[in-house]
Amino acid sequence: MPLPPRWLGIALAAAIALHAALLGVWLSRLLPASNRDMLLPLRELAPVLALVVPLALVAFALFARRAHGAFAAIVLTAACVLVGIGAVATVAIMTLSAHVIGASLLDWSGGDGPRAHAARPHGPIPVLVGSAVWIGVVSATLAWHVHYAFVYLLAIAASLAALPAQVRRSIAAALAWLSEETRWSWPERACAALACAVVVLHLVVVAKPEVGYDASAMHLQFAELVAANHRWPFDAARYAWAVMPMGADAAYLAAYLVDGERAARLVNLLFGALLCAATHTMMRMQADRVVALASVCALASTPLWFLESGSLFVEFAWAAFLVAGLASTLAFIADRGAKDVAAAAMCFAGAMACKVIGVFWIVPLVAVLAYDLARGGAVGNRRLFAVVVVAAVIGGWPYVNAWVRTGNPVFPFMNALFASPLFPAVDFNNPLYNAPLTATTP
Repeated sequence: MPLPPRWLGIALAAAIALHAALLGVWLSRLLPASNRDMLLPLRELAPVLALVVPLALVAFALFARRAHGAFAAIVLTAACVLVGIGAVATVAIMTLSAHVIGASLLDWSGGDGPRAHAARPHGPIPVLVGSAVWIGVVSATLAWHVHYAFVYLLAIAASLAALPAQVRRSIAAALAWLSEETRWSWPERACAALACAVVVLHLVVVAKPEVGYDASAMHLQFAELVAANHRWPFDAARYAWAVMPMGADAAYLAAYLVDGERAARLVNLLFGALLCAATHTMMRMQADRVVALASVCALASTPLWFLESGSLFVEFAWAAFLVAGLASTLAFIADRGAKDVAAAAMCFAGAMACKVIGVFWIVPLVAVLAYDLARGGAVGNRRLFAVVVVAAVIGGWPYVNAWVRTGNPVFPFMNALFASPLFPAVDFNNPLYNAPLTATTP
């Protein structure tokens, strides 16, 4: 790939400086002077920045050819210190299981097609595909009295024991990435050091107890209630959100049962990291590594990103599935690989299991896939068809379940249309979301 022109580097530096200035102005005006530290506790974060950035630069200078390993060592050490070894181990074994299942499913979907031996999707895609499978399993069994920590550990162990060859390949791929020898320029190392600092800042926020209203009322409470009762009764008469799509909550539940609140919050940050990785992968298709790294750092340093990592929302997981589905669709258009169709289908399923409004992103991409398939001829096989059917079941399950239990597939939304007796026959509306788009919206 040719180096970008000099003006692009200058423009990028100016854009990042403008980004920092806008954040500073916005934060200074958002809250009264006495309460500014409530949003981003600068007295806590400033010393972290002063320590992590020089440390990361030294690490990248000493290990100039093994930047991936240096980055991982800093982040994992910070995670173990701030969040705890138990939470890190829980999330690591969940991630390994998801990668093993996802990679095996994508390999299997190639089947007897002409692209059977094509390279498997890389980066975050297999982890998200495997996460979608686990979300489907947990969602389908929520009403059963089986949700104990030891059951989840046995299920994870069984998934690894059933696919030993893929476990070895997944671990080997991770070790190869960590030990990869690549000469990084000093601008690239500076961006990597900034990325280390951003991740550690998020870990500082994740290590704090949950105080978010949304999590206390729904996402964390859901995990606590299932941990106490070992099942979920879908009592929509008591909780208006009882039958909503809870794909991300299923992942939080698994971590919560094994190692508690911090593990659940770390899973949320993991989905944010997968979203960054998917974004970085797509940017590297067209841009230099410095541009991709700096842009992802700018994205992950916004107040919205800290809001999402600071509380158990579902947007990290939801957006990761959506962006990975887009990446898989673009990969299929370029290579026409059956595995890319399978990856897109499973990512779409994961997104729909998290939020219904993902349909506005997914429908156009499905139309693009269908058009490209019709234009270029079939690339599928029976195994790929089976994967697409499984994806449809995972993505559609929350809405069929809600329809059967309440008479409204998107309960409590659109109840003026579906008229479930469990909710007033009016459309659920939050006036905070009714602000119109204006020139000052950004």
